[in-house]
Amino acid sequence: MGLGGELRPVPQIERRIEEATRLGFASAAIPERQAEALGGAKGKRPAVKAIPVGTLRDAIDRCLPKG
Repeated sequence: MGLGGELRPVPQIERRIEEATRLGFASAAIPERQAEALGGAKGKRPAVKAIPVGTLRDAIDRCLPKG
């Protein structure tokens, strides 16, 4: 995360998503800039639903239930 709240690129995001799948996670907030990279190179879609977000506020709004 950057000082402005933006989500920065994550090293080895494919491996991290694979591990999240193995651990039973259903979704993951990922930086918008890396959303296209997931599954693009190998043509394989991850089992975890990737939710592209630009900032921490976006992640909270999109991933946590309101109320």
